[in-house]
Amino acid sequence: QFWFLGALILVYVLLSFIYPLLNANKKSLAIFTLSLGIFCILIDTLFAYGFAPEIVNIPQFLKVWIWFFYFCWGGTIFKYLSLLKLHTTSTQRLTLVVILCLLTGPLQYALSISPDLSNSPVYVLSDTVYIVWNISIIICFTCSNHNKRIIQKIASFAPFTIGIYIVHVPIIQLFIRLGIWNYSMWYYNMLIVALLSFIITYIGLKFPMAKFLFIF
Repeated sequence: QFWFLGALILVYVLLSFIYPLLNANKKSLAIFTLSLGIFCILIDTLFAYGFAPEIVNIPQFLKVWIWFFYFCWGGTIFKYLSLLKLHTTSTQRLTLVVILCLLTGPLQYALSISPDLSNSPVYVLSDTVYIVWNISIIICFTCSNHNKRIIQKIASFAPFTIGIYIVHVPIIQLFIRLGIWNYSMWYYNMLIVALLSFIITYIGLKFPMAKFLFIF
């Protein structure tokens, strides 16, 4: 997806100007990331409820506020993860995940039924709350006292990720042609797609002829 390369170039161009601000003090990166995240969630919410329909016409790579937030979010996690583990309890981290679950559901549903989406997954499956929710789950597991065991499990699953990424798009296209795909039902649709993609990838890795397609 070449639009991603354009987005990445824009992120690094912006970074050259904003870098001094992000390193002004110990808290500047966290404050900037939090502010940008709130802005992204506000934009998603306005779009979901029909107050900013023109956003859907902005080319994907020009939605720099989203990609720069993800970039800064990764840097924030890397910088503060050890402090987060030291100064928060597992209950507090789990509470954050639950709160984000409660926020994600209504916003995802509002995005999926928006008439401006034209059945597009661009916002349904990549809005800011959804991404932060996923990353928060990862952080919750990473900060666990059993993180070594969890990391081993994740590492054992890693060889299948490229195959799942490649296979899931044709499966979605097949479901659309069969008339059984609906983005407003993404909760169970994506679970089915993920499971089928994993099964196909798992079987494909057993055959030398197909194996090279699923290895990165």
